[in-house]
Amino acid sequence: MDPNTDHDFASFTVSYPPDAASGRADLEATFGGRLLWISDAHCGLFTFDTETLKWYGHAFTDVTDLMTGAQSPNAVRVPAEVSGSVAIGQPAPASTGDCQE
Repeated sequence: MDPNTDHDFASFTVSYPPDAASGRADLEATFGGRLLWISDAHCGLFTFDTETLKWYGHAFTDVTDLMTGAQSPNAVRVPAEVSGSVAIGQPAPASTGDCQE
């Protein structure tokens, strides 16, 4: 957990966004240190849950439902997670087609 220590990327899990090959993802906002709003280039804005490693739509009700545990919104289809060692050695997977344009 020490940010000043080198970490081997191979030990990380890569949780691809819906259009992993889009070439750009921007962090737009954070919620409770757990949820991230990430803009996936031309594919749209998504909510990423750092605890479950799942991707959701960007409706604020999705964020509220996830934070309160009231109900779980439907997750967005994304490419399968892989280890950092696998991800670094191959091209990004194709889009799942679940863009939020």
